[in-house]
Amino acid sequence: MWPFYLREHFTKVVTFEPDPLNCGCLCLNTAGMGIEAYQSALGAQRGWAKVQRWTTERTNAGAGYVVPGGEIPVIAIDDLRLRFCDLLLLDVEGSELDVLLGAYLTIQKSRPVVVIEEKKLPQGGDYLAPRRFLESMGYQEAVKIHRDVVFTC
Repeated sequence: MWPFYLREHFTKVVTFEPDPLNCGCLCLNTAGMGIEAYQSALGAQRGWAKVQRWTTERTNAGAGYVVPGGEIPVIAIDDLRLRFCDLLLLDVEGSELDVLLGAYLTIQKSRPVVVIEEKKLPQGGDYLAPRRFLESMGYQEAVKIHRDVVFTC
């Protein structure tokens, strides 16, 4: 839904969805809207991944998380060589830090607003590490709505 709403506020919307079924739905639902959608995961560097779900989340289409190995391409946002970036909105189920590391140069150059989800996940990990990373780059929390945190520089 986010790409659909964001297209009203931004000239260009680029979105990534690693899950094949979800990506197919995304492409069908946004066809002709000027939204660039890619079946790909985002990470710190190029590679390959697969989407997994906890057995308790099998019916939750948004609860898939990315693990190494598989047939889904992983790219870094910096690989896109964007001329400018206004907003990074990340809903990546625990991969926030990897995605931010892969967007380091883009963040440094464009200083976009960054939105991340802070929640403890079954797959573990330090869910506050992305916050510390952004703070080390001069970002601060602007607002927190439930688990979504908006950071500005």
